[in-house]
Amino acid sequence: MGLDGLSLFFVILTTFLIPICILVGWSGMRSNGKEYIIAFLICEFLMIAVFCMLDLLLFYVFFESVLIPMLCGAEHLIFAGIKLFLCRGLVQKIKAAYQFFLYTLLGSVFMLLAILLILLQTGTTDLQILLTTEFSERRQILLWIAFFASFAVKVPMVPVHIWLPEAHVEAPTAGSVILAGILLKLGTYGFLRFSIPMFPEATLCFTPFIYTLSAIAIIYTSLTTLRQIDLKKIIAYSSVAHMNLVTIGMFSRAAAVRSPIWSYGHTSKAKTCVPGVRPINLLAIGGKT
Repeated sequence: MGLDGLSLFFVILTTFLIPICILVGWSGMRSNGKEYIIAFLICEFLMIAVFCMLDLLLFYVFFESVLIPMLCGAEHLIFAGIKLFLCRGLVQKIKAAYQFFLYTLLGSVFMLLAILLILLQTGTTDLQILLTTEFSERRQILLWIAFFASFAVKVPMVPVHIWLPEAHVEAPTAGSVILAGILLKLGTYGFLRFSIPMFPEATLCFTPFIYTLSAIAIIYTSLTTLRQIDLKKIIAYSSVAHMNLVTIGMFSRAAAVRSPIWSYGHTSKAKTCVPGVRPINLLAIGGKT
């Protein structure tokens, strides 16, 4: 484990948002308060571990472990011995939860295969050693694609963004806050920590592809946002546009790329809390803004 300027930035964001998530959902956790707080504290521990890991294999373990409390610790889907808390719209919530789980899990399988390939070639998964290891250009491209498949789902990038709107709409307010404020940053952190420094030649090769994909995502999700009437869906689609803008900054080697990640991490929690207090349908307010 280790902590540098990049990790510290994400750790501070995590420790700041988790207490806010707990307070936001305080009124809805009276019947399952213990399980609710346990799930969020476990989630906080796992996310801090993700940001502090300097070993690829351990990073993967914690990267995937974050899914467990997020899937099971939501206000309406609490995992306490394999128990589902029945509520209105349960089927839709289960569908959204498993869509989120499967998209992120299946994407990360490719990263696991890439880590195993690195282990077979170099005999280690220590990041500090791997940063000084030279891979052939063909091997870099192969490994970069595998890591990209995992991190692109977490950002998310088009076309693997479909899970985000459903997850935002069906999640309780606290779940939406942690999703928009921290979990979407796991993908950008992965690019900054692993893909870009470990595979520089492949990164240079795929930069035009990233620019094109991100530009398409920004335009597409922005136009899709204009068609929504549910405020949570508006936040979800605009989140995709914002994070793809951050992705363009990362691959442009922008020195200030952490600033928009930090600002979006804070503004997103405020935006998510507004519809969480009272669900808002834009048609219901007669289009007045």
